[in-house]
Amino acid sequence: MTNFKVISPPITKSPIVTPGGRTFAQTPGQAIDVVASDAEFLAANGWLSIGQSGTTAQRPTANPSAGAYVAQPGTVYVDTTLAAVIVWDGTTWRNVLTGAAA
Repeated sequence: MTNFKVISPPITKSPIVTPGGRTFAQTPGQAIDVVASDAEFLAANGWLSIGQSGTTAQRPTANPSAGAYVAQPGTVYVDTTLAAVIVWDGTTWRNVLTGAAA
């Protein structure tokens, strides 16, 4: 299952309940991992969706025949193994802060 990293809005509101019945408290600036459908719902309700998240081994692939999600240039991924936000440049995953290959 694909997870996405989202950040709650800066203004505290009542807890939000997704259509799937999951409740999320809005602690300002808190980053959490949620399933894709919840990420879409939360983003539509003021949360910031950073991008797909998971371990290095779970990164999207550049190989369409692998059957997994295919990274496109500009795809953002929160790598929890590296504790870094990385972006696919079309050839290599790169750390968004340093530009180094990740």
